[in-house]
Amino acid sequence: MPLNPWNDNDPLVNGRERKWAKLMKFLAKIFGGLGGRLMEQYGDAEYITLMRILVASMVQEFKPDIIFVSSGFDSGEGDPYGDMGVTKAGYYYMTGLLASMGIPLVVVQEGGYNFDSMARGAEGVMCGLITKVGGLF
Repeated sequence: MPLNPWNDNDPLVNGRERKWAKLMKFLAKIFGGLGGRLMEQYGDAEYITLMRILVASMVQEFKPDIIFVSSGFDSGEGDPYGDMGVTKAGYYYMTGLLASMGIPLVVVQEGGYNFDSMARGAEGVMCGLITKVGGLF
């Protein structure tokens, strides 16, 4: 029988797994479910909220030595396939939040199908890495 982190009575699931399962269930209610295209039509506010709620908690609890960021710009405003609306300012803010935590970051660009949108996103990420604006964590 597989582990069931949703079930409070499953003796094989530890407290940390149960905590994250409950958080994901909560976020699923907020963001309309985890199936299909979860972030469709979402922009800066939704992504930043997710970063502050989920990522901040994970980093604070697990205290990683390094964070790898798969920076996909198909979430950027104007990308023909992503149907999302993250702006340069959104990428800047999210990257700055991570950079302000003082943990080494490795950022890899992946995804993105509109050169203008990718350029704006990359500029936002680079500025966030340089300025480390954030401090909300």
